[in-house]
Parts: sequence; structure tokens; C-alpha cells
Amino acid sequence: MLATLFAFTCLVSMAPAQEKGIGLPPASPAATVARSVGNCKISVEYSSPGVKGRKIFGGMVPFGQVWRTGANKPTIIEFTDAVKFGDKDAPAGKYVLCAMPGKDSWTVILNKNTAQWGVYGYSDKDDVARVTVKPAAMDALEYLDIRLTPKSRTSVDLEICWEKTRVAVPITVDLDKDADKKIEEALAQSPNNTGLMFEAADYYLQSGRNYKKAEELFQKVSADKTFQLHSIAIWRLGQAQWKLGKKDESMKSFDAAAEAAKSLKGFEAVAKEIEAMKAAFMSESKAK
Repeated sequence: MLATLFAFTCLVSMAPAQEKGIGLPPASPAATVARSVGNCKISVEYSSPGVKGRKIFGGMVPFGQVWRTGANKPTIIEFTDAVKFGDKDAPAGKYVLCAMPGKDSWTVILNKNTAQWGVYGYSDKDDVARVTVKPAAMDALEYLDIRLTPKSRTSVDLEICWEKTRVAVPITVDLDKDADKKIEEALAQSPNNTGLMFEAADYYLQSGRNYKKAEELFQKVSADKTFQLHSIAIWRLGQAQWKLGKKDESMKSFDAAAEAAKSLKGFEAVAKEIEAMKAAFMSESKAK
């Protein structure tokens, strides 16, 4: 029976290649979701079936059996860089995203056989990662919805939501290891490049990882008055100093940054923003 259904599905899928057809809307519309974590782009392409009055999990989608996590063609997830899928390592690449639903737990799977139709060609020998997660109840949802929900600067949750069930798998990218390597290599090759120093310092500041290194680099950048973003560099220096608890030095840097911005045509709005941040920091300090 399964083989007959598979053959019929394949014939139907090939029909459009032979003739144009009517062009009717599909029963399970195509959907795509994408999210970047640092330089890593994560995307999912799937077909979104509807409940249509049926019992889904434990019914149309049996417990304990591999499910394509969608309809029609296999659901494909792609990572442009290596990630942690749950607690498992997954290299960059395209994978079939499938799952084995259960009443109390699900197994969410990355499978490297992207040439199969649905999961009819599934073999666990092609699995790259298998992660066990707990299902959670949610409000009724007619159509399958796969989401990539940001959780931090280094992670998103892959959420599979349908009927009244939601499961989530964390996907984490090691941004800092790659960034540190790039910074080290760039500054080794061009140790006096003001633009590169500014970029590296701003990364350390914005990521909250190394305020001391950010301060050191911003001080070097601020010494170059010919640098196009000179006033911004002094402003960023003040922010790093504030994070390091150097409040008096920070306020002096804010004042210097505002004066530098005021002296430049078109930077009046920047000067106002610098002064507003200084006031906010001072108000925050008094409140404590």
C-alpha cells in the first residue's frame, strides 16, 4: 500500500514537468523561514499542511514513526556555518528535517539524504543529529508553522508548531571563536589600520565580551583625528569606560565626543545622541 501511494505521489509530482497544468493552489502551501545568527544563515523550506478537522499527533502522524515535518517534498534545513543542534554538532550544509513524535517526548532529526521524497527513503544511517525534546501544549494552530525564534546573540530556537503541540530545539552558533580568529589575523596583518581597529573594538563593545580590549583599541583609534568616525570612536570609548566602572573618564570622553561631533557638518544629530546617552548614564548612576 505504501509503495503504491509513493508511486502515485511521484507521478503527481512529475506531472507539472510534462505539462503546464491548471495552476491551482496547493493543499499544503510552501513556506520558508530564515534567520541569521552572526554570519551564519539558517533557513527552513517546507510545505505547511492543515489540520482540517483531523487528529494530527497520535492520529494522522503516528507516534513512534518518522515524519517529514511537513508535506510533499522533504523539509530542508540549511546552515551556512557549523552549529550546535541541541547538544549535537552539525556541520554547515543542507539536511532533511524530520521528527519522530511521541506523547511524552519527540526525537527531532537531521538527515543527510536530501534526495528522498518525503521520508520514504529515510534510513537512520544517514542521520547527522538526533535530539530528544519535550512537547508543550499551545493554542490550536490550523497550519503547520516552523519558526526560528531568536534567544540570544548566539542562538535561536527551532520551533515546530501544529495542532496544539509545540516542540523546540536550540540552535547555537559559536560566533566568538570565529570572530576572535578573524580579528587576530586582520590586526596581525594591518596593526595600524584605524578602520580595522574600530571594527574590532566595536565588536568587543557591542557583544559585551571584552570591554578592556575595546577600551584599548578605541583609545588608539581616538588618537587619529583624521579618522572619518573620530567622534564616534571617542563616544564608543566612553561607553567602554563606563562598562569598566571608569565613570569620570567616561564622562570626559562623552564630552569630547560631543564637541568633536558638533564641529563636523551633518553630525549635529550625533552630538545630541551622545549628550542624551551621557544624561541617561548619569541618571542611572544617581538612581543606584
